[in-house]
Amino acid sequence: MKNNKFAFLGLVLILALTTLACSFNGINISVNTETVKGSGQVKTEVREVNNISRVSLSSIGDLTIVYADQEKLEISAEENLLSYITSEVQSGKLTLGTENNINLMPTETIEYTLYVTEPIEELSVSGLGNIKAPELTMDNLSLNVSGAGDVKVDSVTADQLEVRISGLGSIFVNAGQVVQQNINISGSGTFQAGDLRSQKADVRISGLGNAEVWAEDELDAKISGSGDISYYGSPSIRQDISGLGNLRSNGEH
Repeated sequence: MKNNKFAFLGLVLILALTTLACSFNGINISVNTETVKGSGQVKTEVREVNNISRVSLSSIGDLTIVYADQEKLEISAEENLLSYITSEVQSGKLTLGTENNINLMPTETIEYTLYVTEPIEELSVSGLGNIKAPELTMDNLSLNVSGAGDVKVDSVTADQLEVRISGLGSIFVNAGQVVQQNINISGSGTFQAGDLRSQKADVRISGLGNAEVWAEDELDAKISGSGDISYYGSPSIRQDISGLGNLRSNGEH
């Protein structure tokens, strides 16, 4: 049984890495793209943004969200790369990316700092980017990762939390409380939220994903493939496991 699981794991990892190799920097590589290498000289640029409620990072780099009295976006990157970094706001959604047909090859980490006056209701990463956020308090909050990026949130307070992970990405929530959390992982992603207290949790994993949750009342666990779900609390459990998946109790919190 172990050999079968390891073989399955290896196959999925190879497929995932192949996909990532074809979308390095979060941008699909084609014969028409131009690669721009960083000069090594870092410069900080301030850009105006307003009324941001959702954020999507679709390029490489680290984004930190900070509460402030006034909204603005700071980008620290090598100066010859700055003109290729895009920051578009549409219907309250800020999308950070790069110009079409441009692949950036920085020698220094691209750092974004987004100053906001209100909590963000949706965070998304595609490619190899990372997002770090402070406490988020919303009725409904959505966290999404596709590719190999990470989202890290200090604390979440919400009625409903929606999480979607595809590829090799990870989402970490360090603390907080929600009524309902819905987790959907495909590929070999990870959701780590053992200190996020919830009344109900619905966790669905296909592939090699892993999830750690805290559910007090109800846990609906569905695993197809070789995923693992671990949980704190003593909820009533409904499970549907096919393949080599595991559901494991970590005991009371």
